[in-house]
Amino acid sequence: MGVCSKLGLYGFWLVSFLVMFLSFESRGLGTSWETENVDSSGSVGSYTSVAVDGSGNVHISYYDDTDDNLKYATNASGSWESETVDDTGNVGRYTSIALDVSDKVFISYHNDTNGDLKYATNASGSWESETVDDTVNVDSYTSIAADASGNAHISYYDNTNDDLKYATNASGSWETETVDSTGDVGQYGSIAVRSSSEVHISYYYDTNDDLKYATNTSGSWESETIDSNGVVGKYTSIALESPDEVHISYYDTTNSNLKHATNASGSWEAETVDNSGSLGSHTSVAIDSSGDIHISYYDITNSNLKYATNASGSWVTETADSSSGSVGQYSSVAINSSDKVHISYYDATNFNLKHAIGVSDSNGNGNGGSSDPDVFFNCFISTAWNGLGTKP
Repeated sequence: MGVCSKLGLYGFWLVSFLVMFLSFESRGLGTSWETENVDSSGSVGSYTSVAVDGSGNVHISYYDDTDDNLKYATNASGSWESETVDDTGNVGRYTSIALDVSDKVFISYHNDTNGDLKYATNASGSWESETVDDTVNVDSYTSIAADASGNAHISYYDNTNDDLKYATNASGSWETETVDSTGDVGQYGSIAVRSSSEVHISYYYDTNDDLKYATNTSGSWESETIDSNGVVGKYTSIALESPDEVHISYYDTTNSNLKHATNASGSWEAETVDNSGSLGSHTSVAIDSSGDIHISYYDITNSNLKYATNASGSWVTETADSSSGSVGQYSSVAINSSDKVHISYYDATNFNLKHAIGVSDSNGNGNGGSSDPDVFFNCFISTAWNGLGTKP
């Protein structure tokens, strides 16, 4: 090979390197997180839950620890506005929010004063609340979902009998039933529905320290253990992908890691998503229009809000907010129609409710990408050798 050929070869390598580097950096910085305070009026923002409507407006339910009330915030007017939904006694812990097809708001929550399960909605044009289950001390770890017909579905924990319970108003009035009563079961529950007759619930089995899953798709409730490898299954969150795929994020207490389980292959498989420290509690999972998974969670080691996605084909994690001493507990994630990621969470340093949104860069890159140098090096080598048509 002549000198000119060698110079041309080295020049090609250099150009390839620069192109790949710039491309890699662009992908790695594809998500810049914008964070903001939503409500700082007292000690507010724990037990948050977020949903995004068809117009891209954000809706958040949360607990007001100063006044012991259920609160709600939205940016539908163009700026954040918050209001008290229920102030009858000590109410509002364990909130969960959902929107129906008309973007009406449904909220399930705990009544600490009476130990009841409560439900609030603005479907009539103003807030109305009612008791769903008044059995003594039944309603912690509530989770709510809305079906296509506008019916509400709630999973919750029966503290008295240590059971997983379920309530729905699909018949026109509230009906409740026990889903699983095997041992102490039902904490950290999360619910998702595909129709009024297809309900899916993930939850923690405290007796055996396992992750469990229940569904009524067969016509009756059936439950099974998903992960029994150590103490696993707290802080579960569930999401559905068409047609029959279920995804669950949860906390591995034994190893202090974030985990993910799915039946996408036809059988349940579990994997570790992030093991870079003590992290993975306060998880929440959502799926975008491309079927990519997005998880928000709390980094216990650094007291930060973290985010993970498999949009690049493998799991990529990053810090979404490290702005104060402790942020990221009670995280909840939702995806809008443009596949932008929204996260509501608690700022435990300043006692505020916060919101984060993942913003694409000028090239349109979204919430995927990787900043792993090994990924960059492999991409560079692959591109360089492919361009040369030779390998070493």
